[in-house]
Amino acid sequence: MPVAIARRYPGADAALLDTCRGLVLAMVAAWRWDPDDRFPHGRAAGHELLAALRGGPPWPPLDVVMARAGVP
Repeated sequence: MPVAIARRYPGADAALLDTCRGLVLAMVAAWRWDPDDRFPHGRAAGHELLAALRGGPPWPPLDVVMARAGVP
């Protein structure tokens, strides 16, 4: 969930949200490292996703990671 959306739900379970963000990052990282990935900026996104995962929790939202990779 992007930060802007998360702010709209102040009562959401923060620990669950963080766990879900980590899971989403792992799933998208696996897709971006697929040899058949044809989306733009695939390897840059893959590297940035792995860096975010290696950084550990709290996990950044996917939109933040993709912006760091230069993916619109």
